[in-house]
Amino acid sequence: MDLAESLEKRTTALTVCDVAALLNVSERQVYKLASDGGIPSFRIGGSVRFDPAAFASWLRQRIAGAKPPARVEANGTRKRA
Repeated sequence: MDLAESLEKRTTALTVCDVAALLNVSERQVYKLASDGGIPSFRIGGSVRFDPAAFASWLRQRIAGAKPPARVEANGTRKRA
């Protein structure tokens, strides 16, 4: 089971601390991404929370977009690693 699948099985919202640990970034960076709309989030009072299914979808999109760089073969053609 991959990370996105395990997130979708959660029944409670993720906290900033949860997301920071999953992404291996600081809580401050998570707050910035959430406020900029970089990560799907919602507010409960003064707290920021993340829907596990929406976060899993966002994560899958980010992983799919992170393709390995193409390398140039000796004949000049580009080939994905």
